[in-house]
Amino acid sequence: MEIITETKMEKNMRLIILTVIACLSLNCFIGSHRDACKYNLHESISSSYCKFIGTATASTNPNMDANTLQKRDQILTFELLNCYQYYEKLKECNKEEYKYMPAIYGMNLNPYFSVDRNRVAFRE
Repeated sequence: MEIITETKMEKNMRLIILTVIACLSLNCFIGSHRDACKYNLHESISSSYCKFIGTATASTNPNMDANTLQKRDQILTFELLNCYQYYEKLKECNKEEYKYMPAIYGMNLNPYFSVDRNRVAFRE
């Protein structure tokens, strides 16, 4: 049986740390600042406000009282404002100066091999 000395433990620990760093760095996207901005904005909660506006307007019931209608209108106004802010931030992401700035962003949780670019990409 082999006796593990302190230097071997240090080498093993360094190897483990380097392996963890390599795995974490390979799961990130490398792209432009514009892509990173769009990705982070899409992953934030503000992108979900635009998805539920249609369901809020479709939920009309002729038997609703005035308080319920007022609350529904307040929620709809809140969602519209947040959706507007989301699209304003999205416009800000499309600035020309962000096009060539490099960035690392996101976690590649569902990777697949993209044939056209020969790289690992994110499946949407």
